[in-house]
Amino acid sequence: MNREYDITDATSDYFLLNGRSFPYTLRESIIVVRPDENVKLRVLNGQENVLSLHTHGHKATITHLDGIERPRAQQVIRDVYDLSSAQRMDLRLSTQNDGLHSYGPGVWLFHNHAEKGITTNGRGPGGDISMVVYRSYLENDGMPKLQGVGVDRFLDPEYNAGNIPIWEGSEATSLLGEAGSVEPDA
Repeated sequence: MNREYDITDATSDYFLLNGRSFPYTLRESIIVVRPDENVKLRVLNGQENVLSLHTHGHKATITHLDGIERPRAQQVIRDVYDLSSAQRMDLRLSTQNDGLHSYGPGVWLFHNHAEKGITTNGRGPGGDISMVVYRSYLENDGMPKLQGVGVDRFLDPEYNAGNIPIWEGSEATSLLGEAGSVEPDA
C-alpha cells in the first residue's frame, strides 16, 4: 500500500474474449448457428478502451443497452458495435440469408475493429478474434472448416514463442482462403 503507482503508465497488451485470446477463442467462443435462426449475443466490454465489435457476413440488431430494452424504432441494425468500457449490449444475430441480416452460410470472422485488440502481446493475429460458424462448416472435432493455413499453425508453441515468423507460409494462403497470385511477365 505504501508504493507509488501511476495508472497512466499502464498499457494493455493482452485482449481476451471469454477469458481467452485467439486462437484459443476458437475452442471456447465460436458462435455455432444454423440458417434462419435468431441468436442472442450479450456482450460486455471489460477492457479500458472502446470495443468496436465487428461481425463479418452479418448485421445484428442492437436490442438492449446496459440491460435496458431499446424501443423498437431505436433497435439499430449494424455490423460494427461500439461499446464503452464496462458497457453491456444485447444483439439479435439473425442468420436469415436476405442480404441484410446475413450473407449466407459459411465461416465468418468477428473481432475488435481496434487494431491493437486483435493482438496478443503485440503479436497478431491474436486477441479477441473468433467466428460465427454455420453447423455445416464444422469439422468432426468441432473446429471450423478453413481453407489455407488453418489454425494449427497458431496453436504451435514455437509460433507463439516468436520462433516462427508471422509471415511464414502466408505467401500462398490466408486464414480463410487462397491468396491471389501474380504471374511474372514472360
